[in-house]
Amino acid sequence: MLNSMRKNLKSLSWVLWVVVIAMGLFAFTSFGDAMKSQNSRRWVALVDGEPVSVEEFQQRYRALASAYRQAFQGNYDAIAARLPRDVLDQLINEQVVLIEAQRVGLAASPREISQLVTQDPAFQVDGRFVGKDRYQRLLRDSGRDAATWEYTVARSILSTKYQRMVTDPITVSSQEVLEEYRSRNEKVKADYFVLGTEELSAAVVVDEAAMRAFFDTRRDAYQTAERRRAAYVLINAERLGGLEPVADEEARAFYEDNLLRLYSRPAQVRASQIFLAVPAGATPDQEAAVRTRAEDLLLRAQAGEDFAALARSFSEHSTQTLGGDMGFFGAGSMRPEFEAAAFALEVGEISELVRSDLGFQILRVTDRRDASVQPFSEVRDPILRQLEFSRSQGAVGRAVNSLRDEVRADPTQFLAAAERLGLTVEDTGLLSADGTVESLGAFPQIARSLFQVNVGGVSAAITLPQGSVFLQSTEIRPPEPLSFEQAREPLEADYRQAEGVLAARRKVENGLVEGGDLAGLAEKLGATVESTVEFTRRQPVTPFTPEARREAFLAPLGEVAEPLEIPEGLLVFSVSEHQELEPTLFSADEENLRRSLLQRRRSLLFSSVVQQLRQDSQVQINEALMAQFENRGS
Repeated sequence: MLNSMRKNLKSLSWVLWVVVIAMGLFAFTSFGDAMKSQNSRRWVALVDGEPVSVEEFQQRYRALASAYRQAFQGNYDAIAARLPRDVLDQLINEQVVLIEAQRVGLAASPREISQLVTQDPAFQVDGRFVGKDRYQRLLRDSGRDAATWEYTVARSILSTKYQRMVTDPITVSSQEVLEEYRSRNEKVKADYFVLGTEELSAAVVVDEAAMRAFFDTRRDAYQTAERRRAAYVLINAERLGGLEPVADEEARAFYEDNLLRLYSRPAQVRASQIFLAVPAGATPDQEAAVRTRAEDLLLRAQAGEDFAALARSFSEHSTQTLGGDMGFFGAGSMRPEFEAAAFALEVGEISELVRSDLGFQILRVTDRRDASVQPFSEVRDPILRQLEFSRSQGAVGRAVNSLRDEVRADPTQFLAAAERLGLTVEDTGLLSADGTVESLGAFPQIARSLFQVNVGGVSAAITLPQGSVFLQSTEIRPPEPLSFEQAREPLEADYRQAEGVLAARRKVENGLVEGGDLAGLAEKLGATVESTVEFTRRQPVTPFTPEARREAFLAPLGEVAEPLEIPEGLLVFSVSEHQELEPTLFSADEENLRRSLLQRRRSLLFSSVVQQLRQDSQVQINEALMAQFENRGS
């Protein structure tokens, strides 16, 4: 579905030229190169046939990894293992939104892209756009190009439009804002004790007639769970079979076609920098002041001070937090003056001041890599595996799409379509809502999908590590009541618990008959009174359950409230403090709270919409490639 977007973007530079002349701005770089390369890139996932490219994945991974390292610091390693999957999930979610946005007719116009780029603070000085040349240099310095960046901007516009279309109808009433304020700010504090019921329950003498009467009033609680059965097919390369092996000639052709891009590495240097900006339009005196600061830092670096520490303290570049580290780069990826200085240095050497149109830089080369080419013999096996995987995934994707399209048109064709594809149809057996299919593994999405379709209906494709699964519901067996004897074991436990709680209530009631407060009652029952901290309606506080918290806000101040059953026993409490709402404070905070509540509701709605879109989409993950990223941390 994104193909039309890509076709439109190919000619975008010419359209933008017309637009920006009218606006007195500039012409953006053509989107053509970026779009042409989309089809040839390797992919980490396919969403309804649209690729999530390796390049997108790597860029997002690096950005998130850098942000997480700064945010979590010493705890980064604890979350690093799941980062590749988190990144993949983000990109897949973005792709399903883009596909749906196009399906409903949304688009990003050249004028909108132009406005978003020129209004980006990253490309402005003193509130004005920096101009086409400097804009392109800024992108180039960060390892990007204008065409790809503008394509990213177009995607962002589409996503934003779709999100607004979905969420703008959501509103929040004044009463809802008041309730939100109350749940956040009204507070109580309580004294309490817990009367244990375990001993009382264990001491209960089971009366068969009484337990039967107990059962008769609660029959609905004792029944089998609803169960469902389905016919299913698993689609993977092994099940399809008959795939032609990849020949050595194909692997060599792939190697030669991608020699420069994948298997050649130009000479590279790794450098760190200290950058001091010279503002646009600076006077000679202002520039001289910056130069003086730069020269002082150069002398300190040459004298042996820690270069990374100087960069962290004084550099005015985004690499400041990394100690100025620019990573490895080759010829043509940085400004000429920067590259010339870097490639002229040996490892450990520090440059003189480098003046660019943005300011002054001091460089220190930290590593070098010679140009190299991997011989075919070294990469032959990985290429064969990748081509075989791509071929098998292509066959799997075609089979999945074929089956999906047939059953969407006519679900009754499920068995016939599976037979035409040479797939084996199997039976799940009867499954409860949390059941699993032994031959497929413990994946809750199988039963979850089955419980969302009626008899005869076919599920969306379910993506599992071993392949894609389709289910056709064949039977729904509703809950069936259990007889007294069938329910005896859980019934007796429930009966004992209920009788134990009843005995505890009688002890509390007898103690209250004689009068007195909570402390006096606790003393009579041999219990110890404890106090909670102040808590709101939403704030968890031990041992108060959500029901107990609700009752605490309704209980009269200082009186012993109606005892409540909790997992630990019987909760007996009285409210010692109740902080009521302050109307003037509510009025002052009402609009901020309304915005916060609205944003939260819209976010929750959009998240659920995205999850539904993803469930309805055909997602194919390049597990072999993902395994490589996970094993090496990208």
